[in-house]
Amino acid sequence: MSKKAISIATVFVLVSMVTIVAAIMVIKTQWGIRSELRVLGDELKVCQVDGTECTSIDWGNMTLGASATHDIIVKNTGDDHLNLLMNSTLDTSVGSVTWNYTGAALLVGELMPIQLTVTINSTASRDTYMFDINIYGWRGS
Repeated sequence: MSKKAISIATVFVLVSMVTIVAAIMVIKTQWGIRSELRVLGDELKVCQVDGTECTSIDWGNMTLGASATHDIIVKNTGDDHLNLLMNSTLDTSVGSVTWNYTGAALLVGELMPIQLTVTINSTASRDTYMFDINIYGWRGS
């Protein structure tokens, strides 16, 4: 075999090895994120935008430093207007959960579209996360 053929074969092997290592690195940095969605109180209903009940959200595979959004609809099924609160059990060392709720009262029977956003810190250390998102309705003044 000539030196030129050996050099081409060596380059091919090195490129293949770099590609495999890069693919392994991508796989290890894409983490599965899932949350349970809990509505506290019997005066609220939360559903997907297609109207089906929303009890969990699969955020999919996310990379460090990435964000993902999920749209829900909140309905006031009670007999008084409600203000909303949201909290999450996602550890702050892992990431955060936010929403675009403006603080406006949810009137009786009203449907309000809300977008939830989960962001994973660039320094998070585990590879799979399961956490709760709690939405509360309380009677405002």
